[in-house]
Amino acid sequence: MYRPHPGDSDLRFLATAARGTEAIVAAELAELGVESPRVVPGGVRFVGALPLAMRLCLWSRTANRILVLIGRDRVDHDNQLYPAVRSMNWLDWVTPKTTVAVHAHTRGMVLRNSHFVTLKVKDAVVDAVRDKHGIRPNVDRIDPAIEVTVYARNGELDVLIALQGKPLNQRGYRAAEVDAPLKETLAACLLRYADWQRPRPLHDVTCGSGTVAIEAAWMAMDRAPGIGRRFAFQRWNHVFPGALESLWRGCTDEADERVRDGIGGVIMASDIDRNAVRATRTNLAAAGVKGVTVREADARNLERLPGEGAFVFNPPYGERIGDDIVTLHDEIGTALARCAGNTATVITVPEGVEGLTDGFGLEPERSEVVFNGPLRCEFAHFEVPAAE
Repeated sequence: MYRPHPGDSDLRFLATAARGTEAIVAAELAELGVESPRVVPGGVRFVGALPLAMRLCLWSRTANRILVLIGRDRVDHDNQLYPAVRSMNWLDWVTPKTTVAVHAHTRGMVLRNSHFVTLKVKDAVVDAVRDKHGIRPNVDRIDPAIEVTVYARNGELDVLIALQGKPLNQRGYRAAEVDAPLKETLAACLLRYADWQRPRPLHDVTCGSGTVAIEAAWMAMDRAPGIGRRFAFQRWNHVFPGALESLWRGCTDEADERVRDGIGGVIMASDIDRNAVRATRTNLAAAGVKGVTVREADARNLERLPGEGAFVFNPPYGERIGDDIVTLHDEIGTALARCAGNTATVITVPEGVEGLTDGFGLEPERSEVVFNGPLRCEFAHFEVPAAE
């Protein structure tokens, strides 16, 4: 049984991640001050105090959500669920004015019905508040201050609260869309997998709506991805006002001061689709990014980048291209093979990696299975040999 309080210094957290990117997220969290992050399927577990997790909401580019564990118990029968959740320290986190939502994920023979678990947990939370204050908090499924996530797996019950509100990939700059946009957090993972950092030249040759270029520009500018956002923890009336609010102001002031004026190097974005080029320019402006070169161009007509330049891209695959995927990737690979001394890091389906390999005549230096939503993909990193 685990029943922490908000002020504890050893709270347990979960940072969720796209499957296959957990190690990338763990490395970033360690750079941001997390001690001994532990990779688990679909995320990274770590221990710390609330101010650390708040800072991660502001600075993490790769994690999707940051959740704090507020209760853990053993539930071997469905009639044990309500009392187990009811006994957790809800009055430390929830007031009658706090809006609440519950989402349940179930697996195993015990607590198999996620709808049942959702209802029972919701009842336990609001009843705890009503019994103390005489008023039940309202349920808000769209934008709750307290979003409760329940994992019920083979009798083990974890109850967590999300700090971020809207997922961290929702940076707030996407003013224009294209088909199948890459999530911002996955684009940041791709850039980290490429070992890219400024001032190394970068070219996204299939830019779509500009996500990779914008994430790279914000990295180059040292701009925290959470600047300007409002997070759920700022609405925790029992927890945030006072010391945490003061600490948060310090975090955001520091983030504002760290932003550089420019990208400090070469970042290019191109696409064969004129609408994609237009969307990229619109989103760059919305993100406050200047200095990125955007043009309409075919990915099969690449030009070598200066020095050890990096191509990082998300070419069409799946339903966007159908049976021509291998041919297209082979042609892109043939073009990349002419870019001596450059590197190429790509997210695509396995067939696409095979096509690139055929075009290069090289196997990737490294690759990793990742999931773009439900779609099984690969990160693949190629190094083009320097001209002899």
